[in-house]
Amino acid sequence: MSAVTQKNMHTITKTTYGSIAGISSIIAGILHLTFVASQHRGIAPEWIFFIAIGIAQIAWALWFYKNQKELFHHIGIYINGALLAMWIFTRVFPAPFLSSPEHVDALGLFIVFIELVAIVSLVLWHNPTHSLGKFLRKFAAALGISFATGLLLYGGSMLSANTIFSSIEVVDHHGSTPHEDENAHETSDDSEERPHSEDKSEEEDDHHDGEEDPH
Repeated sequence: MSAVTQKNMHTITKTTYGSIAGISSIIAGILHLTFVASQHRGIAPEWIFFIAIGIAQIAWALWFYKNQKELFHHIGIYINGALLAMWIFTRVFPAPFLSSPEHVDALGLFIVFIELVAIVSLVLWHNPTHSLGKFLRKFAAALGISFATGLLLYGGSMLSANTIFSSIEVVDHHGSTPHEDENAHETSDDSEERPHSEDKSEEEDDHHDGEEDPH
């Protein structure tokens, strides 16, 4: 195979990997813009956050499609990798505006998967002729950067939730506030206790009736 042919194959391969990364990022961005943002519409800062990152993922993909350069390659890893890491952190540790971790669902797992596809494609784009060992080292480095960036994003989100946006009344994904859930729980407890008190009153009445003087 001639040097020119090898160079052409190398270019085609890089373009393919770049396209896969771009398409994956666009899909993740659309899902963040629509379904994920809708799930968090009760908390304005989170709703804005998911709208913003959805736009960022789509914008990066279109940008990278026209300019497949080294700088844009790194930006793509930072964006998709940080969001992937952020998803993991908020499923292990308490999420911003919540006292517990977020739930794991099929949509979240799918988005994490396609973000991972984008990262792998970008690592391969950087040098399609990597040996397996070199690819794994590059991939590990990309994941390390992703988790470091994601940790900063998670920490900043938690800090903002507890300071700047601490006065916001949180509405969960089902559209109710924690106060409403607490009131509903208390109402349920009251309704469970009432039958017992009524039964007790009836028993006392029966007891008094039994003790009445037959004369």
